[in-house]
Amino acid sequence: MAIAILGDESCRDRPIYVRVSCCRDNNSYCWYVIEDKHWGAESLSLSSSSAQSSFSSTTSSSSDNEEEDGNNVIRACKSESDLNRLISIPYSELRYNSLDGNYDILECKSESDTIRRISIPDSNLRYNSLAVLDSHIYLIGGDIDTETMNEDEKNIGYRHLELGQNQWQFGGGNLLYEQYGVAAVGHDGSIYSVGCNQYRLSPDTGILEKLSLPPPLNRGSNPDVLCESHLLALTKEKLFIYMNLGPDDSNVMVSYDLGTKQWDDCYPYFSGKWSTGVVLYNDRYLFSFGSQAPMSPAVTARQKPVRLVVPGVYVFDIQERRWLDEPVKGLRTDGIVLPYCFETHDYEAIPDDYDCGPLYSPYLLQIGKQNDHKLALLWECQCEHPDPSVAQCLLIWSKFILNPAPSSSDPIPPFYASSLTTGRCALDEWTDELFNCAAGL
Repeated sequence: MAIAILGDESCRDRPIYVRVSCCRDNNSYCWYVIEDKHWGAESLSLSSSSAQSSFSSTTSSSSDNEEEDGNNVIRACKSESDLNRLISIPYSELRYNSLDGNYDILECKSESDTIRRISIPDSNLRYNSLAVLDSHIYLIGGDIDTETMNEDEKNIGYRHLELGQNQWQFGGGNLLYEQYGVAAVGHDGSIYSVGCNQYRLSPDTGILEKLSLPPPLNRGSNPDVLCESHLLALTKEKLFIYMNLGPDDSNVMVSYDLGTKQWDDCYPYFSGKWSTGVVLYNDRYLFSFGSQAPMSPAVTARQKPVRLVVPGVYVFDIQERRWLDEPVKGLRTDGIVLPYCFETHDYEAIPDDYDCGPLYSPYLLQIGKQNDHKLALLWECQCEHPDPSVAQCLLIWSKFILNPAPSSSDPIPPFYASSLTTGRCALDEWTDELFNCAAGL
């Protein structure tokens, strides 16, 4: 049994820094941090038997409108109003958080966490990736929209801010194209950013290096073609990204060897939209949240026959170069622990019937300081504000611990998760979209 010492700072979860766009002012953002509540009030203990007990309890109850799939409870959500019902938070119980308020702590529904607004100067930056390293926040890439000043857009390489300070520092020249989501921090302290191009930033030297063009782009007739790529994971040796370039709207996975600086694209095509993942078990398994089973056909709104689409935390075996058949067990797709399921005809087409999918942007983060198997998943939807003209984000998160099935004799064991806590918070009025987030140290 592993027991945390009372008040031991190393046993706290890593704080999660959240950046949300605000639609009241053009290109402005609100910043928040999710932290443990009043650490030190009680000690935390976790044994393998209690973890297994928690795993069993997550699958022991189901209602008439739930469908059992192995050890996962699946519940389809038909509409936004159904989502609000599943989350079961009367809006009157959530504070009407407003940007005009003079408080920092926001009211939220969580047994273990608090969320507070933090004062970070507006960066005016769009289309960039986010990383937190030591006591600094890094925004890599992006452009400053200066339309209101009758100037052309100003592109930058990166900027960083020391927490507690009120001024961004610039560096790294110009990145002319968009970057997305989370940037990955390597074991050597380098930061890798992914978007229309891929970059490596060395914070110590301030050097921002553009990586070579990945396949299959470097095989085309136009080497300057841009393609939106997304970060999957970073191991000690490789950077994994994916692009939507495959047949039948499937994804192409490629990896970049940090030593040889060469790309490898000998990976199977897969479907869906995927979060940045976490690599565990000696860099063997990549865990990522996906909008659907990776090896099933890509979802479209016109798909026949109608089928249930099950999001989940799926596992890629890096050594065997294949996705495991089943998602991680023990996590409920109920809109609280994991995002809800959809049937194919319920997907909203954006912008047409073939480019469709869930309206959330999930982020999977490693949050344990001592236990690197402790993860958090964050996503967002819109609150039903009493004033329909006012936008307001509902931020949802869950925390859980990953383990291999203890009784499995399989050479590639199935994985299960012990759900720990969940949280939901209506952010400030006029918040519009979860832009990116990252775990601190």
